[in-house]
Amino acid sequence: MKNFIKQNPVKLSLGILTLLISLLAIYKDISGDSHMYLSLNFNPELLFAYFLFSSIVIKLIEQFYFKRKFFSFYTSLVILILFCSLLFDKLYTITNLEIIGHSVSLVFITLLTVMIYFAYDRSKNKLEYLIYKNRKMEAEMMLLRQQINPHFLFNILNSIYNHSLQKSDDVAPMISRLSDMLRYQLEVSDLSVIPLKREVNFIENYLSFEEERLPQNITLSYSESIKKWDFQIPPNTLITLIENCFKHGISLEKDAFISINLHLNDDVLTLETSNTLPKQKSQKTTKTGLKNLRQRLEYKFHNRFSLTETITKDIYNSKLILHL
Repeated sequence: MKNFIKQNPVKLSLGILTLLISLLAIYKDISGDSHMYLSLNFNPELLFAYFLFSSIVIKLIEQFYFKRKFFSFYTSLVILILFCSLLFDKLYTITNLEIIGHSVSLVFITLLTVMIYFAYDRSKNKLEYLIYKNRKMEAEMMLLRQQINPHFLFNILNSIYNHSLQKSDDVAPMISRLSDMLRYQLEVSDLSVIPLKREVNFIENYLSFEEERLPQNITLSYSESIKKWDFQIPPNTLITLIENCFKHGISLEKDAFISINLHLNDDVLTLETSNTLPKQKSQKTTKTGLKNLRQRLEYKFHNRFSLTETITKDIYNSKLILHL
């Protein structure tokens, strides 16, 4: 059945109300009574008639009204009302005025029943849509998180490989740090949020790992100004921008720098990174990590975040703002 929200309930309500008013007008002309008459003498037969009439009207709405066959809908509704009036006349020894009274009551109760039915149906459809949307988002988030670990692991193993080619004594400590970082990744892989302190500790461990492999011409600066730690964020929210500094900001040809600044003010977390760009990095990149990050931020923070990138000459700047 089509969603009732997308239809025009005003036309439906006005149409049925018009029938109700018309019947009331007929009654007034016949009886000369200026008071509205609604027969509410319920009995099992009438209750069954109300239920049956409401069910038929709902079907008429589905078959004609939702398909914009308004003439067929209102014609069928009038025929149904007349049929019910004749039925009352055959089943009961009642006057014409009482028939009109029962008919008016029938239309009134039907209108109320139909409105309640579609209000419930609308709420049910909306709830089902929200459940579906939530499950879809959870599945997409899980897929995005699964894409992070291979990407991160590839970069780390590449660093260790470069050190092993140089027969560096730092390889063993680097493998130990890698083990700690992979343990962290495994522990948070199924979590939607983690304490901010834990994410920052992971970042600092990662920076220590990267600092050991930096050539002498690269200057690394890191500052953190967070005094309030009772916040939670999605895991690996901050590491992408920091990881990009080392992935795209290392050059052996000239002096370079990597600057990372993390601070929290008035429940707003800001991460700013800057790094020099090597000449060979001027070509376009796929930016898979940043696309992944932006998608995850949109799911979690909606419009409560900002992610910007700028390039000034040979310096790349990124800024992430999260309203926690």
